[in-house]
Amino acid sequence: MTFALQTELFFRRKLLETLRQPVWLVTGLTTPLLYLALFAPLLRSLAGGPAFPPGQVLDVFVPGILVLIAFGAGMGAGWPVIWELDSGVIERLRVTPASRFALLLGTTARDVVMFAVPGVVVMAIAALFGFHAHWGGLAVLLVLLALLTAACSATSSALGLNLKQIGSLAAVVTGVQLPLTLLSGILLPLSLGPEWLRVLAHLNPMYYAVQASRSLAAGSVLTGTVGVGFLVTGAAAALALWWGTRSYQRAMVLSPAGTVTAVEIMTSAGPAHVVVEQPAGRPRFLAVLTHGAGGTPDTPDVLAVRDAARGLGAVTALVTQPYRVRGGRAPGSAARQDAAWAEIVTALSDSGLPLVQGGRSNGARVACRTARQVGAAGVIALAFPLHPPRRPGQPGKSRDAELRAAGTRVLVLNGDRDPFGIPEPDDATRVVVLPGETHALSKNPAAIGDAVARWLGTLPGIGSRPPSVSGQVPPR
Repeated sequence: MTFALQTELFFRRKLLETLRQPVWLVTGLTTPLLYLALFAPLLRSLAGGPAFPPGQVLDVFVPGILVLIAFGAGMGAGWPVIWELDSGVIERLRVTPASRFALLLGTTARDVVMFAVPGVVVMAIAALFGFHAHWGGLAVLLVLLALLTAACSATSSALGLNLKQIGSLAAVVTGVQLPLTLLSGILLPLSLGPEWLRVLAHLNPMYYAVQASRSLAAGSVLTGTVGVGFLVTGAAAALALWWGTRSYQRAMVLSPAGTVTAVEIMTSAGPAHVVVEQPAGRPRFLAVLTHGAGGTPDTPDVLAVRDAARGLGAVTALVTQPYRVRGGRAPGSAARQDAAWAEIVTALSDSGLPLVQGGRSNGARVACRTARQVGAAGVIALAFPLHPPRRPGQPGKSRDAELRAAGTRVLVLNGDRDPFGIPEPDDATRVVVLPGETHALSKNPAAIGDAVARWLGTLPGIGSRPPSVSGQVPPR
């Protein structure tokens, strides 16, 4: 999925949320109209005075109101973000392959639309009451204020992600709103104020947007005031978008210790179901595990691997593959299965943690076949089916090539009574044979967990020494 398509999908989602609550559309339009109806008449006595050309009070007042609309449209973005944090939406999005920047841009683009629509309506109505519209300059003004909306929206989203409390966000937004608006000259030009107030206004990025807006509304496009306005507002937007993206990345990597989340990941083969669990403390690696053909990822051997990985600080993900979600018993095409698995792992690996993947039986084969493609640091192959079932008289086949194609370190755990055979070890492949176990590997999950913990402790970047274990499992 392309970045542009991701941004479009998030934009449409946010826009649909807004359309389902039309009260925001009504208030976003009525507030500036009330300023025109109730405040602008108070300025008529100032016409012809300082900063107000004769008979052109609205030419000075309307650009300031447009800036106020842009500011208000953007600064409301943080409240829905906190709701998404509290309701688990952010946690679910964490395991999607979507760009965090696209996620932020979807909200920002919605807010730009929420500024542009009432902004155009206000300009049209103001023109009926004496506002001298220079449409070329106003078109450039809309672009400038779209940047201001983007800066405010991204800042509000970042504040929501970092503060995480509606009360804290409200305190910050209301605390900065009054000085920012008053020191920008939105309602009255600051040339009417004392010199210290005009000097202080130059520290406010919104001041430059207001000055440029009034110049553009007057039809003056190629001026130094407009250039500085675009420079300051564009820099503020870029900085806010960077901060917002970083905030999304942090919020969608680290979750509270012990958080368990069930998510759905869309793949080319259909949806996969994944249960993700965060460790206590900062995660050290990601362990993605799956089932065998016709099975589920909650078998004793897979859960033993999960628990061993969690003990070493892993984020664990138990994957039900798309064919099982559909109710199928057999995986079908290996190429299609591998492609879907790679998409799942890519979605889960966005945090940049070292990856260990594994599974039992058919899941072990998938993990080996795709290890090189997804950049796995290691593979855990439970009950690797070396020889497929065959009828009497048919020549034997081997899947040994799949095991050797992993291109990384592999731990194989097979029972000594497994009818599908036991692979041979090599320099990259450690083989542990469990006495008395069949292909099910269901009798002694503690031995599986011990062997996995020891092996994981030897992987670079995961463990420098093996943890204490309860028993010895003889390697083959």
